[in-house]
Amino acid sequence: MADPRANLYLIGYRGSGKTSIAPFLASALGFDWVDTDHQIELSLNEPISSFFARAGEANFRQIESDTIRAVAKSTRQVVSLGGGAVLDPANQAILRNTGKIVWLDCPVEVLVKRLRADQTQGPGRPPLTSLGVVEEIASVLQIREPIYRSLADLIVPTGSSSPEVLASQIARWWIRTVEPPKSQE
Repeated sequence: MADPRANLYLIGYRGSGKTSIAPFLASALGFDWVDTDHQIELSLNEPISSFFARAGEANFRQIESDTIRAVAKSTRQVVSLGGGAVLDPANQAILRNTGKIVWLDCPVEVLVKRLRADQTQGPGRPPLTSLGVVEEIASVLQIREPIYRSLADLIVPTGSSSPEVLASQIARWWIRTVEPPKSQE
């Protein structure tokens, strides 16, 4: 059993609902909420998409790893991670050693809809390939899904339930499996 003060990490493809679910989940558990992408943007003082385009993926991934290492030093946090944060084996070890991991598994058609909506609402997430949205999702998921699956302590299908409902489901799992039973005095 994990330390009940451990972190709860949300992983999944971009657009899977990590940032939407995290604040509800943190509130339900009485945890802090950290979004690593937001932390990175604050430290860079620019959107990730701008930095990614200017400095490249390798530089972004290094900053992402540094951010994960720093965040993991605290406990009792719900941490929403960028979709590619799990690619680095060092990041995987940090996540496994400092908390429980929940994979938000979202259907491709929902991801496509969400990512297309993002593109119409200002600077969205940076493209990861030169492919179209549907082809990019399929290509990237082919690499990432086995990693998400191998890391996950819990897999939660998303796409048809509200963030509040999904957060409640995850919170019940956490309390049932991670938190120690309350002593009866």
